[in-house]
Amino acid sequence: MKRTTLFILALILPSLLGGVGGRPCAETRAQNKEAAILIMSRNRLGKATVVDTSDVRIYYALNADTLSNQDTYVDLRVLEVGSKVTKCSSEFIREGEAHQKEVLKTWRVAHPHADGVPRACPIHGKRSDYWNEIQYTDIYIEGQIATEYHTMPHGFQGENGYLVSQYPMQKWKLEDPPLTLPCREGVDTSDNSNLSSGQTHSTPSLQGRVRGGSDLILGHKCQKATCRWRGREFVAWFATDIPIRRGPWLFGGLPGLILKVYDKDHHYTFEAVSIRRGKQPIIRYAYEGYRKASRDRYLKLNRQLNEEYMNTIGRMGGMMKNAAGEWVPSSGPKIPYEPLELSPL
Repeated sequence: MKRTTLFILALILPSLLGGVGGRPCAETRAQNKEAAILIMSRNRLGKATVVDTSDVRIYYALNADTLSNQDTYVDLRVLEVGSKVTKCSSEFIREGEAHQKEVLKTWRVAHPHADGVPRACPIHGKRSDYWNEIQYTDIYIEGQIATEYHTMPHGFQGENGYLVSQYPMQKWKLEDPPLTLPCREGVDTSDNSNLSSGQTHSTPSLQGRVRGGSDLILGHKCQKATCRWRGREFVAWFATDIPIRRGPWLFGGLPGLILKVYDKDHHYTFEAVSIRRGKQPIIRYAYEGYRKASRDRYLKLNRQLNEEYMNTIGRMGGMMKNAAGEWVPSSGPKIPYEPLELSPL
């Protein structure tokens, strides 16, 4: 491991020991990037291929403190809906990688003898130079098959992998009739008229019972649905006037676009902040070197990284300087972590 990386570990460890922003470590939450996990460049994703064209893109804030301020989001997820392929990925990462390409045009000329290049990282979002497993996952849905590509953090590139699952996965309970609530402030409500019925996707019939409740999001009256999925209870708000049976992450299968979904413990919230129309290509990378993985292994590794990243790096031979200036194995406190998915099933 290069000394530059070791120096970075030495810099960030004191902040972990003392908590973040003056808060004790016992109150930190790894899912909001407070585990300070170092990102790895995605420069080796391989060839990019156009696999479909999206007519609509839905942008979701992940764990936002303030919806009107992108720098308070853990991520901005974008759902690109095509006639055959739907893609869910990080808009923050896409912006960061596009920014890096512009920087490198002049950087290589100014630094002709440099051993490496500046890494690409998001230019927006909460603690943007750190890794989060949701942010660094690309999802493609084709018919009833969902494929997830997981890019792992610094030191774990060999664990980059993909998972394949049946879609949709949740069995929802619908709630009706509607109760109107005010629209959230600070979000883009422009260009959100009904979308073409040609965007409707077929899914297996819903299993559930009718109850009651609705909300208004981005100007669309939404209906409430609940489910238990992979160990957690979730609440979703979907717009029946937008005939797209999709949502953020792996959520979907409802008779309308999911505009908001969260777990009942409020560890994770995806909320739509903008809907944009117009044709754009859907890009899929080759994901060179990514190996098929098991979900059980993926969940265990994510917990290990989020709770004990520093200790894990230390066990792999990572070093840092102590107060006496001596190089010692890196270590750090265990960070509280609540995964989005608690179990493989």
